[in-house]
Amino acid sequence: MEFLREARDEWCADKYHPFEHNCNHFTNAAADFLLGSGIPDEIINQPKKFLGTPLGQMIAPMMSGMMDNLKV
Repeated sequence: MEFLREARDEWCADKYHPFEHNCNHFTNAAADFLLGSGIPDEIINQPKKFLGTPLGQMIAPMMSGMMDNLKV
């Protein structure tokens, strides 16, 4: 419960981003708090790898636009 109280403002819905601040980043922060080390970098870096592909480069602007519309 301590982690959730401390992290409440950081992990709220309005700060969510599918590529930069997602459930894997939350899991990494929680694991680091509980275990002293986060989850593997290959999991944290999945969005970066995807964005480096042609499909990822096509989808990124659309996803960013959708996220901007959700925050309005």
